[in-house]
Amino acid sequence: MRTSRFAPHVENSATLLLPASSSGKPLVFLNPVQEYNRDLSVACLTTYRHIRQRELQKSTKRDDFCWRPYVLDALSASGLRAIRYAREIKECRLVVANDLSREAMEVIERNISHNRVANPNDNGNGDTIAEGAEGEEKKKAFYSPQERPAYVVPSLSDALVLLSLSRIKPSPSSSFPYTGPTSGKAFDAIDLDPYGTCAPFVDAAVQNVADEGLLMVTATDMAVAASTNHHEKCYGNYG
Repeated sequence: MRTSRFAPHVENSATLLLPASSSGKPLVFLNPVQEYNRDLSVACLTTYRHIRQRELQKSTKRDDFCWRPYVLDALSASGLRAIRYAREIKECRLVVANDLSREAMEVIERNISHNRVANPNDNGNGDTIAEGAEGEEKKKAFYSPQERPAYVVPSLSDALVLLSLSRIKPSPSSSFPYTGPTSGKAFDAIDLDPYGTCAPFVDAAVQNVADEGLLMVTATDMAVAASTNHHEKCYGNYG
């Protein structure tokens, strides 16, 4: 990724380092106007987690029970939404930040590290930090004394492929694009924020979200879906 500089972008708890070309044009898509949308998404996921926490706590009858959801940001781009989920909803078990673009993945990985939401068991070489006293000391050094946020896992994959395969438990000989911590189980919450219509992703997301899970969908093509000026385009996207 050829850049001349990194421009910081601050939104609530997250600070992104966004690369720009020599002409000043951003290399990864980010819409600052959508901050309110992301605020609503954080509020919805927080409320959903509290509701499920109460429901499951009653069934387990344990006062110390803490439900920690698996979250997927299927079309992550800069990784901002996923990072905000991890930093602002610390009870999340993990957040997967997925994108098909390698340039976007470089940005996501950089900002995961910059915002200190990387997996504390990952030493950066694909290995994990040893458990025990030494491992605990390294985890303490990695994070500030404040409460540890959830962590974000980067995923370079087609969103439709990821959604189709993440419920399937991979075999040792599999070549699935995503074989991370949620392989073989559905995501408790899935966020879809595509550029344009969300129609191509909805069916796969509905099939993959866990029972009693949460599906959050943003559509940025309302000029097509809610007007009388684009009949053919609306029919082509939504049927």
